[in-house]
Order: sequence, then structure tokens, then C-alpha cells
Amino acid sequence: MDSTVTAAIVSLLIALIGVIYNEIRFRRQNRAETAIKELLGSEGWKRRTFDAIKKRIGGYDDDGLRRLLVRSGAIRFHRKSDNVELWGLLEKNKAIVSEDLPSELP
Repeated sequence: MDSTVTAAIVSLLIALIGVIYNEIRFRRQNRAETAIKELLGSEGWKRRTFDAIKKRIGGYDDDGLRRLLVRSGAIRFHRKSDNVELWGLLEKNKAIVSEDLPSELP
């Protein structure tokens, strides 16, 4: 077999592995975003603490999880009384979108 043909086959295999890897990564992120939307969209919950979300959505560091939350349509709040980080879907929190929440949440 000619070295040019061998190089072409190796290049093709490397490209295929790259495509498969990116597809797996995309699906994993998409599943995580879907899980976040389900978690934050459940009845009776407008916001959840970052720690509660982190316990249920594993496999990401804090900043990676925050990026997933934003891609999922979530926004961040800080409760003044104890400076707890809260996250909720924008569509469920439009009425209280502001920089800080009151000490007692509605």
C-alpha cells in the first residue's frame, strides 16, 4: 500500500474519531441542559439553590455548571439575608428580575 493512501486512511480515521467525540460531548451537554430545565421547571419551584442543583447535576465543576444553567435559560439571584446563590428559569421569574432578592422570597 502506498504511503499516501495510508496517510489518507489515518487522517480519515482521526477525523471520524473527532466527529464521534464531538457528537457524544454535544449529546451529554444537551441531556444536562434538559435535566436542568426539568429540575427548575418543576411545579412549585421558582428557584433552587446552586448547591441543590449541583447535587442533582453531577460531573461539572462550578463554573461549568453555571454555563449549563445559563444555556438552559436560567438566571442567577443572590438572597440578601444569607447571600445564598439561587437559580431559576427566566420564564418563571420575570416578575422579580432584579439584582438582589428580598430577604424573604415569595
